[in-house]
Amino acid sequence: IYLDSLFVHYKCNGNYKKDVDGNPLPNLLNGLQYKGKPLDAGLECNIYVKYTDVEISQDLCKKKIFRVWKVYQWWCNQEIVRTFNQYITIIDDEAPVILTSNLQIESSEFSNAQCLVKIKIPVIEAMDQCSGINRYDMLIDDVPVSYLAGNYIDIKYGTHEFKFIAFDHCNNTDTLSIIQ
Repeated sequence: IYLDSLFVHYKCNGNYKKDVDGNPLPNLLNGLQYKGKPLDAGLECNIYVKYTDVEISQDLCKKKIFRVWKVYQWWCNQEIVRTFNQYITIIDDEAPVILTSNLQIESSEFSNAQCLVKIKIPVIEAMDQCSGINRYDMLIDDVPVSYLAGNYIDIKYGTHEFKFIAFDHCNNTDTLSIIQ
């Protein structure tokens, strides 16, 4: 009987089955093995397997779990108990996804000596499957500008690069760039 992996890592939006506590269920890749197969009570006679999870820490970006495996074997009026420890981490290292596409910047010229154009800051929509969207940043020609959707700002007349950056709570980002 052996533990295939002492340290197991998952992505928060990974495709893994969860137990009643929301922790990853054991599988062929991360559980106990016996004769090359996952060890469970139905595999061999006189064996009982269980695990207990203890959450070490959790925040929006990482969850750490200490899993204690116990294997009970009965042989000729004696019981053998083996204990295996495993560390599991579930992390958010996935970027959010900006859903807004084909974006046009609305502008209206007005006459003044500085040749300024008034533009409306567009609404940007994004989604994140793990920690959620934290904030949006906006850059015009790589200069930070307050992102206040629906507000108007003045910029010099001409062609500019607009960048919209969506941040999740773990500082993963997605960027949408428009030259207009």
